Amino acid sequence: MKVLITGANGFVGQRLAQRLLKQSINGRSVSSLTLLSRRFENPPADARVRLIKGDMADAVLLQSALADEPEVIFHLACVPGGVSEANFELGKHINQDGTVGLLEMLRTRQWQAQYVPRLVFTSSIAVYGQPLPDYIDENLRACPGLSYGAQKLVGEILIADYSRRGWLDGRSIRLPGIMSRPPDDAGHASRFLSDIIRNLAEGKPFVCPASPQSRSWFLSHPACIDNLIHAAELPAAAMNASRQWQLPAQHISMQALVTGIAQVHGEQVRNLITYQPDPVIQGIYASYPPLLTPQAEAVGFKHDGDIPTLVRRALE
Repeated sequence: MKVLITGANGFVGQRLAQRLLKQSINGRSVSSLTLLSRRFENPPADARVRLIKGDMADAVLLQSALADEPEVIFHLACVPGGVSEANFELGKHINQDGTVGLLEMLRTRQWQAQYVPRLVFTSSIAVYGQPLPDYIDENLRACPGLSYGAQKLVGEILIADYSRRGWLDGRSIRLPGIMSRPPDDAGHASRFLSDIIRNLAEGKPFVCPASPQSRSWFLSHPACIDNLIHAAELPAAAMNASRQWQLPAQHISMQALVTGIAQVHGEQVRNLITYQPDPVIQGIYASYPPLLTPQAEAVGFKHDGDIPTLVRRALE
């Protein structure tokens, strides 16, 4: 199977590439893996890997990335929410124009192969916007409050329409907070949720910008990879009309998260955390209501199961 990953140097992209070189998709091993990204840091040393460096919104570059006629495309490339809000042009260029460019190339492709390429698109919980209701379920109407969320929602809608027309076989996956992002992963304002786990596990003090009772949604990066590969494996019969799913996630308070970290790394970690709530950060990233995802769970999407498992897997 030939596979393309856009945004392959990102936090999720690097780990997805590593997994795909070891794991099959629907029982078929990856014979060719094309990685497209603005830059590469320690890419996989594997003869099956082809690196394409540059801007995915560049039509010539994108055409080169599709030259192998991939059967499965994981479209992860994006400019994160904080950066997109500060620089609208940059966010639109990658998050919207880049996605439209990819879809158009798939629509107008002249490939030797006759199959319809399968596209897995990483959307975001940013499509919901603020204020959030008392709970979020799969019937909630998306109403983005950030340009990033609006750009992701545009991608979802177009992917559903292009799939309806038979130009591609798309499925959009709304990601919650993914643990644990690297300390220097610039642009993600929610990174403090990862920093809590990493700092306490390493025995370092941490000042939490949210109150002990505030809650967010958590999913480890291995669980995220599991779900992305599962999305690629879903048969056509499992598709819903919108072709999108909100990934399940654990709804955890900061206090419960610290308790879970203590279960894994020892009770002494409780002495390392202090709370200094920042109203803006807490209001956007740590005031989430319960998340109900029965439809996603019915087709096989899963979260980590419990907090200690989340903590262990987040630092793998």
